[in-house]
Amino acid sequence: MTSSKRRLPQSWAAPAPETSIAEDFPTDAIHLPELTFNKGRIKYAFTAVEAEYLCQRLLASSITALGFDIEWRVTFKAGQVPCRAALLQLCYFEPGSQIYECLLLQIRHTGLTPSLRQLLERADILKAGVGINGDAMKLTRDYGIQMKGLVCLGEQADLRMKSTDRHGRSLADLAVDVLGKTLNKDPNIRLSNWETLPLSMEQQHYAATDAYASLRICQVLGTMPKIVRTPVPAPLRLSESTDPAMPDESVAAAAVLAPLQPAKLALYCTVVEEGNSLEAAAAAKKVQLCTVDSYLAEAVLAGYAYSWSHLGLSASALYAVADALQKLLASSPSPEGGTADERATASAASASPEGQQLQQAGQSESARVHSRLEVRRQHPIRSTTGACQQLSDAWRGS
Repeated sequence: MTSSKRRLPQSWAAPAPETSIAEDFPTDAIHLPELTFNKGRIKYAFTAVEAEYLCQRLLASSITALGFDIEWRVTFKAGQVPCRAALLQLCYFEPGSQIYECLLLQIRHTGLTPSLRQLLERADILKAGVGINGDAMKLTRDYGIQMKGLVCLGEQADLRMKSTDRHGRSLADLAVDVLGKTLNKDPNIRLSNWETLPLSMEQQHYAATDAYASLRICQVLGTMPKIVRTPVPAPLRLSESTDPAMPDESVAAAAVLAPLQPAKLALYCTVVEEGNSLEAAAAAKKVQLCTVDSYLAEAVLAGYAYSWSHLGLSASALYAVADALQKLLASSPSPEGGTADERATASAASASPEGQQLQQAGQSESARVHSRLEVRRQHPIRSTTGACQQLSDAWRGS
């Protein structure tokens, strides 16, 4: 008699999972090696003299590309002003020694020395990082410096790699996508006190690895060709059948661009540079359509290039704005409202020579804009860009 192995009834067995971990995480991505800075050289400075010396040597070299990052202390207290940037990391490849070096400058204690300021303000020395525009804005708020030569790695990756479903790529994401390696993002180190003196060896290695990763990603992306994308005209959400035809004329970017938050810049690139519609951009970024409108408006105000028709503004919408502007300029503050003291002050101001000159200038400006708008009504403009240019000319009195 042959014996058989005793088994539990099949009804007791746990059901097989419908999906495996490999479906969400590719098998080769689970076992990727970790990116480290073990073979590089770290130079740590927490005094102004040391920081100035290291930056002078870097300026005297022929290095033109730097991996960039900053760290600051996180407080986790609602309503409290964020702490100033505490650590600034600069990684570069040293041609002489053929190794990577990373400067860790504890600027919370050293301040921005003259050579460091010169290094950050030089446009011919590129600084590459993820979210580097936001880091530059923080340094402007904290230390009053305007960085130049910024290279946003997220934007460069979008130009050279197929898009992903991620809502913006982090440094760890790019390390996986570009370098095929993972980054250690231990919260115990990432959220530690970066103002402490001296920094621990774990903190120094973590900070140096981040800057090193930024430089390596920049180097690899630089060898990849850009993906050619055919721009698709965006639908005009506000257009009407009575609107005149509008050629897709563009307005060039300003000579100097104002700082723009990374999320707003990324959405601007999605619509204007990649040719996605406003609705598609809102769906891709998982934001409301009104948020897309406000982000694009801020990009235009910051000086970035744009096209009225591509932004979804019809001629009728622009003309409505022109009418509102005319009414605003035509209206003048009335001294009827307010308290007795306010009315007396307004009356005295208008009676003074300076007040009369201001009133006359306002009336003249209003009449000038009104005449321009009347000409526009009689001779409709075929380009919304021309309408805005006409309003701009009227405002300047040309």
